[in-house]
Amino acid sequence: MTSYGKNNLIGNQQGTTTLWFSDTRFWNVLLFVAALSGFISYLALNNQTASKNFLIRSTEKRIANLNERRQQLDLQVVAGQSMDTLDGKIQGLGFVPVSGIDYLTVPGGVVAVR
Repeated sequence: MTSYGKNNLIGNQQGTTTLWFSDTRFWNVLLFVAALSGFISYLALNNQTASKNFLIRSTEKRIANLNERRQQLDLQVVAGQSMDTLDGKIQGLGFVPVSGIDYLTVPGGVVAVR
């Protein structure tokens, strides 16, 4: 059995006294604790990296879906602005095509006077 005495000394079974830091059990425990804390830190960092990668991957998928949707909407805008579509809308409103244009000529060239 080990007992702690004065001046940070450890007494062993033979009655000789050694310093606490020269005991191999101390270094073994210290090495085990350091390895265990390193392993736990590694697991924590690995978990954090994996969760951020998942977030990045889901955001990239959302961006790809939004870009695809934007392209579809762009095609709808182009289709809506085509001359055939506009002609169909104009005829649907009851407008008729113009056969000729008549211009009004104002004498003196002034429309509004101050």
